[in-house]
Amino acid sequence: MDSGRPSEAVELEGCLESLRSGAPGAVERLCAALRPVVEATVRRRLTPRGRRWAEVDDVVQGILLETVRQLDGLPASADAGELLRRVRRTANLRVKDALRNHQDLVGESAVDLAQTPAERSRSTGPITAEDRRRWLEELVARLPEKYAAVVRLCAFEQLTCVEVAARLKLEPDTVRKRYEVARQALARRLGSSESV
Repeated sequence: MDSGRPSEAVELEGCLESLRSGAPGAVERLCAALRPVVEATVRRRLTPRGRRWAEVDDVVQGILLETVRQLDGLPASADAGELLRRVRRTANLRVKDALRNHQDLVGESAVDLAQTPAERSRSTGPITAEDRRRWLEELVARLPEKYAAVVRLCAFEQLTCVEVAARLKLEPDTVRKRYEVARQALARRLGSSESV
């Protein structure tokens, strides 16, 4: 893999030689040489939506710290190209981690409040699990309480019909029937709201 500009490769080779010789300030010099490469990679990979939760400078700093920790594992024969490959691989992984760590925030609930109301009314991405739960809770709240209680315990708390029956002091068959009636009522409501 091409290491980028020739001057960059020469500078990194000099940094590697300084590190191997134990020169003072070699780590800082290496980080200063790597920072533009890492920053360019992070800016290219971190989407605008991802920048809502992950600051480019924070991700870059984390990558540089991880690179410094991994310097002892760098083979003695490694050149600037090998170092850059490792740094770029680490950068790609850390950007994916930053996006994955906030994946549950992506969606309708992540609307940018600086947008105009017309812009906010449009979909901004996939619906999150939190969006689905909030929407389902609103629908369940419209059911009669004897059905809503069963749905909350079965669907939200993930209890079995036997556990729900014990908690509500009902027969398990009664819980199953109420859950089925509630499920059908919700399906009808959803069907009628989709046709509107």
